[in-house]
Amino acid sequence: MQKKKFRKVRKQGRVVERLQYAYDVFAFLLLISALDFLFYQVFGSRAESFGEVNGPRLAVSMVVYAIALIMSIYKIPAIKKVVSANLFLIPVFFLPLLSVLWSVDQKITLFRACAYLLSCTFSLYLVVSLKPEEFFRRAMVATFIGGVLSLAWVALSPADAIHNGGPLAGAWKGVYGHKNDLGRIGSIAIVMSLFAEPTGKWQKLIRLANIGIYIFLVIMSDSKTNWLILLSMIGFIPLTKWLRNPATSPSLRLIAVGGGATLISMLVILNSSAILAAMGRDDSFSGRGTLWNGVSSIIASKYPVLGAGYGAFFTDAGGVWDLKGYLRYWSSLPNHAHNGFLNVQADMGYPGLIVLITFLILSAVRVVQKMIAEPYRPVWAGCAALLFLFIVNNISESNAFVHSDIPWIMLLVSYAYLAPAQKIAGVKKRGRKFRFRSLNDARPA
Repeated sequence: MQKKKFRKVRKQGRVVERLQYAYDVFAFLLLISALDFLFYQVFGSRAESFGEVNGPRLAVSMVVYAIALIMSIYKIPAIKKVVSANLFLIPVFFLPLLSVLWSVDQKITLFRACAYLLSCTFSLYLVVSLKPEEFFRRAMVATFIGGVLSLAWVALSPADAIHNGGPLAGAWKGVYGHKNDLGRIGSIAIVMSLFAEPTGKWQKLIRLANIGIYIFLVIMSDSKTNWLILLSMIGFIPLTKWLRNPATSPSLRLIAVGGGATLISMLVILNSSAILAAMGRDDSFSGRGTLWNGVSSIIASKYPVLGAGYGAFFTDAGGVWDLKGYLRYWSSLPNHAHNGFLNVQADMGYPGLIVLITFLILSAVRVVQKMIAEPYRPVWAGCAALLFLFIVNNISESNAFVHSDIPWIMLLVSYAYLAPAQKIAGVKKRGRKFRFRSLNDARPA
């Protein structure tokens, strides 16, 4: 009788695990925008542009976030541990909401700040539900599905999956709506796959297939920024291996990696014009320099300290119409600054910029410490690669403090995973305080 009951409980547990796995993969598909072609092109209006508010997509996103919120309620103690070990997440989470106080469009800021908080809640759900290695594996599976869907969509509906006409003609966008989005997701997919640790034969096959599919898709996307990111990984990955080499003392590793990184950076800076020319770009980054000058001028004249409010700069009440004079030759006005740091300054001023830069510095320090302390876990090198990818990508795109956007959510999740050992304040066992390394045990998954 006891055995029968045990089998029943175990069977129910497996069903719950499979449901959670399916939910996680579906949520990742939503975050990487691999399902947007269904919302905008298959079931939506073809006149509707990707990125515009889409009713069905918004409804599905709310359901996904609501499920994560409900599941997180049952893990409040674990979430408290995460927050206590990552106190800097508090300003990262709540600064957008605080900016409602000075926003030029409080309704828009409040709406977007609430959506951002839901994204933050989802990132906490991931941290307390998955070990870092499993997080990489599930993200890898989701990006693989997105890659297969992109190839199928190009074959079935090339008019929707490939840019037609204009300067982007011929560039693939797959199911992601724009060549740069395909390139960005492709870079993330390749990084996640390189550092994922497959647990079975089918995951090993998915890993290899994912790398191959996205190398091809990134090439076909003609996204020069992501070509540069992937090429830079050739120099970045050996640096992470040196840093994780336990045979050498930590100080020598840091010196070697620091020297190597400095040398590579100097070579890139000194040859930047030649590199850009070889990739079909110039120093203006395809006209982005004009946009940056315009945004900077408007910030200086109208929002010098606090910005326009989270998500409010590129609105009618903000500075978007003031950009017209700077962008006379642009076919349409942009909805972001095409630079993550400038975009944050436009929305949340110096407070936002300080929080972002501090967050990135803390992330870099943590990831170096983890790679030295636990060199046998490739996932920490993967977190370092994601951080590097994020910083480089935000030179020409805006992913910082963006709700429902996979690069920022991955950065939040990685930061929480990288938390050092902390004391659990106020919890005692047999008269002694006990310690935890993190919510994810130090052993590989």
